[in-house]
Amino acid sequence: MKRLIIFSILFTSAFFASFSEPANSPRYSPSHPYTSFGGRIFFINASSYGLYWEIDLIDEPKGGFHYDRLCLEKKDIVMRSHYFSVHNNDVKNFDINTADPNNHFKKIMIYNMDNGSLLLEILPGFTIFTLKTGSIENDNAVFEALINDDLFSGGQQ
Repeated sequence: MKRLIIFSILFTSAFFASFSEPANSPRYSPSHPYTSFGGRIFFINASSYGLYWEIDLIDEPKGGFHYDRLCLEKKDIVMRSHYFSVHNNDVKNFDINTADPNNHFKKIMIYNMDNGSLLLEILPGFTIFTLKTGSIENDNAVFEALINDDLFSGGQQ
């Protein structure tokens, strides 16, 4: 008798659970009222040095970069996110150039991680982050910051 009661309770629970709304329905998960811009940045160290980056960010970045230091060993590839979530009501007022990572720094200083010597100082106007694929307008951009020894021989940018 106990088994019949337990089976009846389980069967009835499963029967009524099948009529409930799924957990991912709009009633429980409203749509995200934001549009995303930007993408990912791949920092690639193709140089013969271990690199330490110090990034002097602009005063009000409004998203994108959330870091100002980065260590890259030889042959390292590090991926960082660079996304901007803009409320749908503000999309028409959003300056798309804000999503370009080249517009987010005052200065980048790259040091030799082994001895601390300054290898390169990059000033605004130099395109260190190159767009490889996608578009910053669709949040699927892939930027690349390729650092090799040829870049260091040019001196200050």
